[in-house]
Amino acid sequence: MKMNGVEVKHIELAKIPVTIIEPKEKNGKGLIWYHGWGAERKSQEFRCNTFASFGYTVLMPDSPYHGERGTVDYDDEKSMKEFMPKSIVETMDEFPTLIKEFSQYAEIPEGEIFVSGHSMGGMVSGAIVANYPQAKGAIPFNGILDWNGFLEGFQEGDTDAEVKEAFEAYNPIGHLDTLADRPLCMLNGENDTNISAKGQEAFYKEAKKFYKDDEKIYFEAFGQTGHVTTTNMMEVAVNFMEKM
Repeated sequence: MKMNGVEVKHIELAKIPVTIIEPKEKNGKGLIWYHGWGAERKSQEFRCNTFASFGYTVLMPDSPYHGERGTVDYDDEKSMKEFMPKSIVETMDEFPTLIKEFSQYAEIPEGEIFVSGHSMGGMVSGAIVANYPQAKGAIPFNGILDWNGFLEGFQEGDTDAEVKEAFEAYNPIGHLDTLADRPLCMLNGENDTNISAKGQEAFYKEAKKFYKDDEKIYFEAFGQTGHVTTTNMMEVAVNFMEKM
């Protein structure tokens, strides 16, 4: 769907198929949006137009094993245990090159680019800010940033040993010292049966201990809301970004 006031381009950056939404009236800031497990970038355009309408230049990449980068059986539990951690680890590995090329393309400093995403994309966005200094901040929707529950659920042979090791190394709960005072806005559905809002709230309470500026970290569980991104969530996210 084409919306007025923006230009949508489907190109490659860092050898990754991406969609870029460029507003006509730019605010000098950017956003990288990561989709969830089983989705693909082009299905996120309507949602990301909201960010663009506020002046953000938005980049949406296809995650590994999604969209133009391949497909797997997303409904199969065995497939999910094998390929979800692979997708997350590969996305983390490629981030420094992707943000560099996006920064150059959009002429936006890396430090003015937020990262965000839904579900698996929310996990990735929070992990990026915990592990890398480049991005301005993260807005995870329906994600969880303590990955220990996933690690405890891994059985031998579920995924490659080196992937599990890398997944554990990127776990945001192990990087709270470097996460401190990085803008982080975590938005979850109170009735989400896929990812626990209480788990994310527990991470928030632990991470907040490392923050000197309470304005830079925020968590909210939205009542009567499941594993979805709502208009109310988007409003809170944009207001948070505008204050940073």
